[in-house]
Amino acid sequence: IVILSHSPCKTLSAFMQTCRHLCLEGTKELLRRSLASIEHEDKLISFLAFLQTRDPMPRIPRLRSLRLATSWRISRDILEQLLACVGEMQGLLELSLEHAETLFKILPDLGSALAALDSVVDLELGEVGEKAYAMLQGTRSALRRVRLRRSHLLMLVQLPVDPVELLAHQSSSLEELSCTIWSAHTLSSPTPTRFPKLRRFEADSVIRPSLSGYYTAFPNLKALSLRTMHRHDTVSFSIDSEALREQNLRGIEERAHSR
Repeated sequence: IVILSHSPCKTLSAFMQTCRHLCLEGTKELLRRSLASIEHEDKLISFLAFLQTRDPMPRIPRLRSLRLATSWRISRDILEQLLACVGEMQGLLELSLEHAETLFKILPDLGSALAALDSVVDLELGEVGEKAYAMLQGTRSALRRVRLRRSHLLMLVQLPVDPVELLAHQSSSLEELSCTIWSAHTLSSPTPTRFPKLRRFEADSVIRPSLSGYYTAFPNLKALSLRTMHRHDTVSFSIDSEALREQNLRGIEERAHSR
C-alpha cells in the first residue's frame, strides 16, 4: 500500500490490474490525488466511465480533485453525464474549471449543481462571466482559496460588483484571493465586508484598484500584489500585519471621532 502511494499513475494502473485488493487500494489512491487537467472530451468520457464504476466500491464520493480544461468543443450530452455525478461529489476539495462560462452556457444546471456542493475549499474559475458570477454568488462551500480569471473577450461584459464584494459571503473562511483581467476593482461601499482570515491578495491586469477599500476589507493581510493593465505598473510587497492592525485601529478611531 505504501508503494502505491508513491507510484506514478501509469504504474498505479498496472498494479490495479493484478488483483482485486490492489484494484481497490489503487482506486482509493487515484481518487485522493490532485488529478491533471482533463483537456479533451474523450478524456472526460473515460474519466466519467472510471468514476461511475461501482466495483469494488462507489468511486464518486471519494473524488477529491476535479480539474476541467475542456473548451467549447465539449458536447451537452457529456456535460449531462458529469452533472449526474456531481450530486455524489460530497468529498470534493479542489475544483478547477478553465472555461467556466462556456460550460455553464452549454448546461446552466451544471453551475447550480456545483454551487450546491459544501465541501470545496479550493476553487479556480477561468473565463468568468455572468453565468460563472451567478455560480460564485450561490456557492455553499466555505472556500479558503479562490482564483478567478476573466478572458479578454469578456472584458466588455461589466459584472455588477468588485470580486471582493462578490465573495462577501465567504468572508469568514477565505484565506487567499487571486483575480486576473478584472477591468475595474472599485468597492461600492466605504465600509466593505471584512475578511479576517485573508492573508494573500493578488489582482492582475486591473484598471482602477480600490486601495482604500482593500485596506479596510483585509485587516490581517500579509501579502499584496497589484498589477495594472500596463504591465510595468506593479505593486507587490509583504505587509507587517501588526503595523497594519494598528493602522486599522487608528483609522476606526478617527472615523468614530469624525462622526
